[in-house]
Amino acid sequence: MSSSLEHYQQLVYFLGQTLSQDYEIVLHWLDTTGSFSIAAIEHAEISGRTLNSPITGYALQLVHDEVYKEQNFIANYKAATGDKKIQGSTFFIKDETNQLLGLLCINFDNAAYTDLMGHLATIARIPDLTDPQPIHKSPTTEVLHTSVADIIYAVIDRDLLRPGTTLTQQKKIELCAQLSEKGVFQIKGAIPQVAQILNVSEPSVYRYLKMIEKENN
Repeated sequence: MSSSLEHYQQLVYFLGQTLSQDYEIVLHWLDTTGSFSIAAIEHAEISGRTLNSPITGYALQLVHDEVYKEQNFIANYKAATGDKKIQGSTFFIKDETNQLLGLLCINFDNAAYTDLMGHLATIARIPDLTDPQPIHKSPTTEVLHTSVADIIYAVIDRDLLRPGTTLTQQKKIELCAQLSEKGVFQIKGAIPQVAQILNVSEPSVYRYLKMIEKENN
């Protein structure tokens, strides 16, 4: 275990003891294979995630867009888990050469507070001031998925994966290209999940990815 990873794991545990249970703290770490996994999590009851849950599609997009090269963090963006709307913030963990090591994410379930503020605003007849202004504006809402399959289905049109639907090899390659573009293959355990969903072998998925890489180069 690297000293940096252990340091940030301890930080997660510290924040878990310091902040209320309305704050979920998650450490996503980039391993030597280039895959993300959850290295530590506190107050996981907010999203229902575990150490085996994947990084979110939104976070992967931030990594793919290399937002971390221009910003150290983003704060107060909209997120959701199930039917619950929450507020998310992400800190980019980088080394001395500005290379990404991981993400420290804090998700705030502010429902109780916004309800209270809305009630007080109604009583006092003042404008609703409960909607935080995001530092990083996003056209989408981050969804806190609990499985890799959920993220894959968020990228691929489910109609293409209905029982009885036959996909050509070219279509499977195109779907893998879509998943690769979204950074899905940087999630630990993505290869076997994609293979199962596309009804192909894991070596086939690796072969498709090599074909995609060759075509892009």
